[in-house]
Amino acid sequence: MVLAAGQGKGLESVTAERPRLMLEIGGRPLLRWLLDAFKKAGINEVTVVGGYRADAIEPSGINLLVNERHAVSGELVSLDCAVPALRADTLICYGDLLFRSYLVRELVDGRAEFAVAVDSSQTTLINSSVRDFAYCSRADDRDLFGTPVLLERISDQPLAAGGPPPQGRWIGMLYVRRAGLERLRRVMDVLRVRADFDALDVPALINALLADGAAIEVLYVHGHWRGVNDLAEFRDAVDFAHGHAADGAAGAGYGRDDD
Repeated sequence: MVLAAGQGKGLESVTAERPRLMLEIGGRPLLRWLLDAFKKAGINEVTVVGGYRADAIEPSGINLLVNERHAVSGELVSLDCAVPALRADTLICYGDLLFRSYLVRELVDGRAEFAVAVDSSQTTLINSSVRDFAYCSRADDRDLFGTPVLLERISDQPLAAGGPPPQGRWIGMLYVRRAGLERLRRVMDVLRVRADFDALDVPALINALLADGAAIEVLYVHGHWRGVNDLAEFRDAVDFAHGHAADGAAGAGYGRDDD
């Protein structure tokens, strides 16, 4: 499920006639990069929740839903458009991402009911606009390969008062196995009656799932993704796409260090 209802602040000059999901990156729309990456990970049924300029989204190969209230609502209202139809394992993904498909494959191949991808490379300026800081049960220590890491919370603050620093940044992917759908719906039911529901985002949902007792496993990554949140990141995403065109761009990973 791709959440792509907003126009995107900082991108107004290039999204006047189309949503950012249809911005040309490396010669083709961002949506095509997403679909190719999903296909390589074995995901062939894709629902896109559009809103701003949804009429300009190419419908081929997707199930298109529209958040008619996109101008006055947030991510959870868009997600709520699709929740009733969920019946199988589901990847919830922001529509402003470009990534290597191994990220999706590893999320799909896990066994946890819920899983998120967290980038532990916090020192780089790349993707610096992402403020979804992830606090986890353990840092990215590859010497302990195979030991599950659990998410503790997501915050827009890089330092908790009097506490340890975050272990990384959530990149915008939440994987929900079929066994977790009942909990997801129950938590959405609770959030839906809140006065601020229209303003809530996916991190708010993730934190609510944690408060409900969900165990959310962390897949640590080290780069190999780009957000498209402003013009500088849009230009960087184009370079990223060109740099990985030879090996499939959003496709198979050849290691975990970004380049």
